Order: sequence, then C-alpha cells, then structure tokens
Amino acid sequence: MKNSIIEYPKRLVLASFSKTIAKTDEDNLYEQAYHNTINLMFGYEGLARFLNEGGNNGRSLIQVVMHLASIKELLPNFKVYCENYDIDLSLDSNLDSTPEIYSSFIKTNIYYLKHSIGTICLNGNVWPEIYTGFREFRNTLELYNTDLGIVSSGYEKFIYEVFNFHNLKKPLLCITPDDSFGQFDLDWKSKNKPSVYLIALAIDQWLQCNPQIDMDYARQNVILIGDDIELDGKMAENAGIPFWLFSQDTNIFLNNNQRIFSNYGQLTNALKDGKLFY
Repeated sequence: MKNSIIEYPKRLVLASFSKTIAKTDEDNLYEQAYHNTINLMFGYEGLARFLNEGGNNGRSLIQVVMHLASIKELLPNFKVYCENYDIDLSLDSNLDSTPEIYSSFIKTNIYYLKHSIGTICLNGNVWPEIYTGFREFRNTLELYNTDLGIVSSGYEKFIYEVFNFHNLKKPLLCITPDDSFGQFDLDWKSKNKPSVYLIALAIDQWLQCNPQIDMDYARQNVILIGDDIELDGKMAENAGIPFWLFSQDTNIFLNNNQRIFSNYGQLTNALKDGKLFY
C-alpha cells in the first residue's frame, strides 16, 4: 500500500526581517553602514549634521537624504562624491535630481551592508545572526505548502544576500519600498509601515504567483509576523490579517487577532498543529 500524501492548502507567511529573522542590531553594524554612507556622500560634516539633528528623528530615509543634499554647506562634499564615482546628478540644472540622489544612496548603503555580512561581533557571533529556530521554521513552511514573503523597510538585495549567506531558501517575495524611488507612485507615509499598502502589494504579488487563488481566499490564509506591535501589528490590523508578535515580553496587550511568540519553536509547533493561521 502506497503512503498517502497530505495535500496542505496554499498559504502565505509574511515576515518583517530585522529583529524578526535576523539580529541586525548587534554591534550597531546596520547603523554603522548607514553612517558610512552619509559620510561618503556628504562628508564628515554631513554625518555630524545628521547626528546633531537627532538622526532620522521620525523622518523617512528619502527625507533624510534629500535634506542633506539641500544643505549648501555640504554641496562641495557631495560634488566630490559625484565626481569620484562618475555620477551625473544634474546638480546645477533645473531638473529634479531626487531619484538619482536617492538611488545612489541606496546602492552605497547596500554596498556597506553586504560587505558587513560575515563580520564577527564582539560576542563571537557572525553578523547578522539568524534567530534560533528560524531555519527549522523555514523548512517546515515548505513541507506545509506555505510560502514566505518579507515585508521590510530594508533592502531586498541585502536580505537575499543574508539568506544566501546562511544557506536558507529565499522568500518567494520581498517588499522593500526603500529599494526603489520610482516604483511607488505614492506619498512616503503611504509607503512605510504601518501602511496597509505594503501588505496589499505583497498579497498582489502572491496572487500573481498563484493564479488559482483569489483575494477572498488570500485574506483568510495570510498572516504577518514581526517584532513591533505598533508598526507591524498595526499594519496587519489595517490589512485585516492575523499577527504574531515576536517578543520576550508576555505582558503586552494584544487584541483578538494577535498572538505572541518568544521563539520559533512555538511557531513551528503552531504550524504543525494547524494553529498558525488561527
């Protein structure tokens, strides 16, 4: 008698990346890559200006970049950067150079991040370390016919490089609005968490990969996991999908469509027990 094969329904787990899948905050290497990019493009004066103004201070990445590019005192440093890297940004014309400046910043930041992968941290871990149990969870998703998608404010190329470095199967899709200036014809508030647009875009891409699935089915078979109850949790709530919060604090108030997990073993067991999607 042949062994019976269980056919599980097609489903999708969306996940944040930093501090949910990868420990990118160790030794401040992620932040250091950001600072190195500012220093290279706008000089030490630009980095000092950025830090004195409180860093991002609630601003989107493009707001920070274009603010620095607009400061006259930093223009000489910026022009040197453009000359050194043979970049024509039409700085002295009436043309809008925002896309080129922003794209250049992204490429430079990704360069520093990718070259930081594999760095040995002070605690002896290799940066960025993957959270314990995620590998088994990723493999179990495959066994249960469940796709993985990333919804992050980071960079697609960096995220895929981290998956490659750790010999993990890449996610089916990766929604990272900061990777492209012209891809999203929306204001920046609409592009960033907790905007529902990011999940809507992820689900749309999932439907394109699975034409047999319709939107009604998708809404009942997609969840989000993340580490931020305000950004990730609110984004899932806005999209009307269940949310799993990755946290060691079990005293956080959750609504009826939210759950909490402190390790990936709990998520793996929930998947096996048919409880991951509630």
